[in-house]
Amino acid sequence: MPFRILVTLATCFTLIAAAPAAAYRLWLETSYTGETLSPGQDVIVEVHIDTEGDTGALWFSASVLFPAGVIQYDGPASSSASYLLYSGGKGTFGYMAPSSVNIPPRPLLWPTASDQINVDFVIDDTFGPGTQATPSDELVATLSFTVIGAGSGQIALDLGRDGNIFAVVGGPGGAEDIKGLVTLESPISVTAAVGVPALGSFGLLLLAGLMGCLAQGRLRLANARVASNSVLVCLTVIAVGTFAPTVHAVDDADSDGVPDASDNCVNVPNGPLGGLCAAQEDADMDGYGNACDFDVNNDGVAGMDDWHLTWLARGTTDPLYQFTCTGGVSSLDLAEMLNAIRSFALPGPSGLACAGSIPCAP
Repeated sequence: MPFRILVTLATCFTLIAAAPAAAYRLWLETSYTGETLSPGQDVIVEVHIDTEGDTGALWFSASVLFPAGVIQYDGPASSSASYLLYSGGKGTFGYMAPSSVNIPPRPLLWPTASDQINVDFVIDDTFGPGTQATPSDELVATLSFTVIGAGSGQIALDLGRDGNIFAVVGGPGGAEDIKGLVTLESPISVTAAVGVPALGSFGLLLLAGLMGCLAQGRLRLANARVASNSVLVCLTVIAVGTFAPTVHAVDDADSDGVPDASDNCVNVPNGPLGGLCAAQEDADMDGYGNACDFDVNNDGVAGMDDWHLTWLARGTTDPLYQFTCTGGVSSLDLAEMLNAIRSFALPGPSGLACAGSIPCAP
């Protein structure tokens, strides 16, 4: 057999081995049938998954996008126990669980986007081989929306927004992001209209009276005078507040020896008097110290994508992922990251005026 053919076959076998064992599908379902809705009406949407028998999924964070000016997200429509992926009857290990099951309600609005809900799931044993295979249709989450205004738009799945990840076993570091191989289906179109409320006979009578008063110039403001002594009291208070000397103590909320105004982690001790992070370490130079900055990819908030990067960095000495400042990326740092994404933690807060810009050079 020619050498070129052997090389081609070897390449094909390598590509097949590197690909996931099966495709993944995410889709939406709803009882809404497309009729025009009115403010106050509810729209219930379900997120479903099909792993087609694959057992390699580690974690994922999928966005549900919606027209924010037409509907608002109210939260999960049912308790977590009803979601098949993490119901109690399916066992403790080997199945996916919401990454923040202990902090209801989930899923949550993405903090930096008003039209994005992130549905986050992670297997209980993150260092295990992956989740057990799901059947062809597993309910992931049930979302409740309420109509708030007129207009139209789509409720749709997305894996290209901030915080999105779909990781499976098999990459060089033990996990591979396969967002581009996941099929997203079934966007839902929503239309809402705001009607003109009926005034009724009493309302019409009031409106007619008001129009009559305006036409005849009889609309007057009454009781608009203010007592002069009240004015004098107000002026006295303003004068005292303006000229009285003010004494400010040096604020140090976390008692770490760094004043809040120059502390890159105002509420987490990372100065000379507290914690292992005693030197205000800031690996990415964004004005937020490592001890309170779990947004390692700088998209504005800690999410499952940050967890993925931290998990890949375990065992290294990369300072970006050393939230506990122990000299290496360990299970302690992974635990801190998991706690952060449970609440979609924002970086900081920081007392530095340049925080959020790179490089932040106070």
